[in-house]
Amino acid sequence: MRTLRLLFCAALAAMLLAPDAAAQGTETAVPVGPAPVGMGPNGATLRCRDGFFPPAGAPDAACRERGGVLARFPLRRTPSRATEAQATARAEAEARRNARAASGSNAAMAAARADSARPAGFEPIAVRRARADSLNRAAATPPAGATLLCTDGTWIVRDTTRARCASHGGLRLVLPTSP
Repeated sequence: MRTLRLLFCAALAAMLLAPDAAAQGTETAVPVGPAPVGMGPNGATLRCRDGFFPPAGAPDAACRERGGVLARFPLRRTPSRATEAQATARAEAEARRNARAASGSNAAMAAARADSARPAGFEPIAVRRARADSLNRAAATPPAGATLLCTDGTWIVRDTTRARCASHGGLRLVLPTSP
């Protein structure tokens, strides 16, 4: 009796878990337009758990035999006709503005000068580089008793435990300890 019950349960489980022969292949959707292009490699929209990237537009069932879906990539956005029209209108307006400026009218020249004015807080690149160099030079001189320099520029004083730089991006330099 016990064997019969086990066989019955096994047969019932096999019927419930096995896909219906008539339903096989009905999960795939027939693409109406062009296949969606994802942000993954070669336009993939999925990544399976074993590292496989199914072709673009493949259903989730493509990863069933590969351990399931690990990641889904967003679709690449293609510019709509509205944005193309806006870009064309912007280009035409720019061309008209350039034509007015080239004609030599005072209003056009004033508009061109106003467009080329530096924004508030503008700093030339040479000034920014000089300031960065001075900061790097200041960071290059260790404080008294420093023993470790972390990757982010933090100095560790009087401690030789290398793990202290773990939260600062790792260890860059070890200085000898003074006796």
